[in-house]
Amino acid sequence: MNCGKTKPEQKEEKGWGCPGCGAVNQGKFCMECGSPKPAGAPLFKCDKCGWQPEDPHHPPKFCPRCGDPFDDKDRQ
Repeated sequence: MNCGKTKPEQKEEKGWGCPGCGAVNQGKFCMECGSPKPAGAPLFKCDKCGWQPEDPHHPPKFCPRCGDPFDDKDRQ
């Protein structure tokens, strides 16, 4: 507001929270303690171009980058 520069982009950690240690993860296992991803925490990533939605639990119907529909092939 005072200097006129654009607001710096803040990266939010998205993914599933480990029930064991609380770390936020993207893959099938926790990076910190090795616990498996809970069954009710599906994550989506486009299998064609690799784009990830802001909320990886609720993807759009189609990938905005390449137009590929999100389906079971995009679940991680």
